[in-house]
Amino acid sequence: IQNLGVIPQFRNLGLGANLLYRAMVGFRDAGCSRLSLEVTAHNESAIRLYEKMGLSIQRVVFKVADLWTI
Repeated sequence: IQNLGVIPQFRNLGLGANLLYRAMVGFRDAGCSRLSLEVTAHNESAIRLYEKMGLSIQRVVFKVADLWTI
């Protein structure tokens, strides 16, 4: 899963958990046995959701970003 998001006015209603659950069920039904997702390390609310859904941190990857302006 690359991105999972809920716009601010609809957060804390269980929508993110529902989206993630439905994705997990769909992947399972399609024969997938593993799930991988990325989350920014500072996104504590997303990390709490993922842990609540039974996922755990397997590795931490630091990506270098080139910052430039036009």
